[in-house]
Parts: sequence; C-alpha cells; structure tokens
Amino acid sequence: MSAVPSVAMQHAIALSLGASVVRSADLIDRVMEHGFHYRGYVSNAVAKAVRCGMILRVGEGLARNYRLNPDWKIDQAALAAAQAQRVRGTRPGMTGAQKARSAAGGYEGPAFDKGPLTPSIGTVCQSQEDLEGELPPYLGGRLVDSLHNHFDRIFGGVE
Repeated sequence: MSAVPSVAMQHAIALSLGASVVRSADLIDRVMEHGFHYRGYVSNAVAKAVRCGMILRVGEGLARNYRLNPDWKIDQAALAAAQAQRVRGTRPGMTGAQKARSAAGGYEGPAFDKGPLTPSIGTVCQSQEDLEGELPPYLGGRLVDSLHNHFDRIFGGVE
C-alpha cells in the first residue's frame, strides 16, 4: 500500500484546502464533494497526506486543522493521466454488456439461450433438482418466462 495518496486524491485535497486553514471534518467533506464517496477512504487519504508532508497540521494539542504545504508539487503528467482515466468510457474494466455476457455464461440450455428448443434443460437445472427430482419454484418461473419469450419470438403477434 502506498504511503502517498493517489494523484486524483492529491488534486482534490489541494483544491479543497487552497491557501486557507481547514478543520479536518470540513476538509473531508470538501474532498468528498470532488466525487469520492467513502468517508473512510477520504479520511485515510488525509492521514497519508499528513504523513507524506503534503499537508501540514496547524495548531497544538487536539486541534485537527490543516493547510497545504507550499513546497508540495503534484506530478502534472500523472494528474493528466488520472483525469483522462476518469472520463467515461476510458476507464479500465468491463462494460455493462461484457458483465451481462459473463454473468449469463453460467446458464446453459434452451431455456436460457435463443437457440432451438430441445428436450435438454441444461446442467444448471440438473444441479438445482431437489431429492424428489423437482425444480425449485424460482427456476421453474424462469423456465416458463423463457418459453413464453421464445414463443412470442416465433409467433410474434399471431392470435
């Protein structure tokens, strides 16, 4: 684990502090306004920023007031790369369609595919049978819905 907050977090902390002295709770709230959703994550990042010298503690005793270290410089190339990565569509990871395809891969057989209907129900259904050989109701409901959809695709609108 890094002893320095991420470049995006450094940028948010620097924007939140500016040239003023800010209480710890207010600093965390301001950083969260920059798109960071988890208070614990932001609190940890502020603690890392203090340890690495990015921000300085002002006051004595229990006071938790901070100001930006004037000597701290953010790596502009890393900041530009982090901002480009935050742009929608360029983030690494799976898209919604890829997630749906990988999630649907666990279901096999005609009730889950758009292929032709065959007597086989699929391996997932076989593993879900209880001792009497009956399918659980939730799986049966999915089979019925799938068959209705398949029927509608074949006979679409014929009554």
